[in-house]
Parts: sequence; structure tokens; C-alpha cells
Amino acid sequence: MTTRQHVLRILRGHEASRIRFTFPLNGANFTIDRRTFAKVAHAIVHNKISVTVTNAFPPGVGAQYSGATNTILTPPVFGRWAEATIMHESTHAAFDIAKTPVSGMDEEAAAYVVGALYSRMTGLKMSRWSPNTQAARGVVNHILHHYAIGASGIPAVDAASWLAIRAVVALHPIYFNGPAGLPAQIIPWVNNQYTHNG
Repeated sequence: MTTRQHVLRILRGHEASRIRFTFPLNGANFTIDRRTFAKVAHAIVHNKISVTVTNAFPPGVGAQYSGATNTILTPPVFGRWAEATIMHESTHAAFDIAKTPVSGMDEEAAAYVVGALYSRMTGLKMSRWSPNTQAARGVVNHILHHYAIGASGIPAVDAASWLAIRAVVALHPIYFNGPAGLPAQIIPWVNNQYTHNG
């Protein structure tokens, strides 16, 4: 199986089909669900998003999504943590292809929640999660509780836990000087969004 095929299998898989939650965005609730990942898979199949295998990443980065080139950059995908990372990067891809106006901070927070949900659903021990994914634990516990009790509808993120993961992202050294970092959220002339060119 090629890495591209593996990515498609993940996006069309059982766990991706179960992920659903809303978070506050631009005065409304934005939904991430199975359709989010189906659209990314469709874009890959139709060569609107490419999958490139590489190990050339900055320190602390396991994979990346480039909105400028519409490319998921990933090492070969082996194991549940690599699959969770693909789900994280695919969340970025979904925002890009929909040209969603979202701050880098909110986009990263949503991507970490997706990666954490995938990790929990596949039984990956938390000790193997990245620190930022672990920071999404509060949001994920609330969402999974909603799933577990069989509540109808799409659960909204817990407000306090959502603020906490956003703060972790905004202050993290990898993101601090970019669109997801704190300065970009508070200085009006600094770009606080990733490239979303569809």
C-alpha cells in the first residue's frame, strides 16, 4: 500500500467517520465531522491535494500541510500515532480546500482535537501522544462522553477546555511567531491565518 493509499484508507475509515464536534468560530458554531474528511479524501483522489513522503521537518514537527502547494507532507505512515498525525494534517487540508476564514490558533486547536480523538478511538496510550495533543485531552473527554451516553446531535467543545488548548497552541514555540501564535492574535497587522487558496 502506498502512503497516498494509506492516507485515503484513514480518511475513509471507521474512526474518521465517527469524529464529530463543533467549536466557536466567527460568532457561530463550526462543525467538523465525517464529511470534513470525505472532502479531503475526494480532493486527494482528484489530485487537488497531493501526498508527499518526506522526513525533512523542523525539530518537533512530525508532518505538515502546505496550503501554498495543497500538499500533505508526511513520513511513511506506520502506526496509530502516524495515523493520528495524518488526521491532524487533513484537518488543515479541509480548512484550506473550503477556504475557511479561521485563525491559525483555532485551526491548530481543532486539528489537535481531531488527532486526539483519533488517538483515543484507536486505543493509543496517552504517553505516546505529543504534548499539544495531550493538551486537547479536556476537549476530547467532553466529546467522547457525549458519544458514550448516546446523546443525539453533534457535541460542542467544552468552553474552558477549548480556551486552554488555544492558549497552549498560541504560546507554543513552534507556533509562537506564525499565524497560530499569540502575537498574531493580538497585533492587528500581523497575519493570523494560514494560506487557504482552495
